[in-house]
Amino acid sequence: MVTGLGMAYGIAHYNAARLRVTIAAFNQRALRVWHRLGFQPMDRFVTTGADELFVIRVFDGGR
Repeated sequence: MVTGLGMAYGIAHYNAARLRVTIAAFNQRALRVWHRLGFQPMDRFVTTGADELFVIRVFDGGR
């Protein structure tokens, strides 16, 4: 899975202890993918003007 490879790269090359992703709340497919990769919900916010809801998820499985 390309997403998993990107996570491994970020952890290895940037010594990342925490990874974060922001996903549009309507994108159920992406929400499921990031959930399966171990990302936990952290916060939500609505954009200014467009009133779109976004979800912030974090992964604490780094170093």
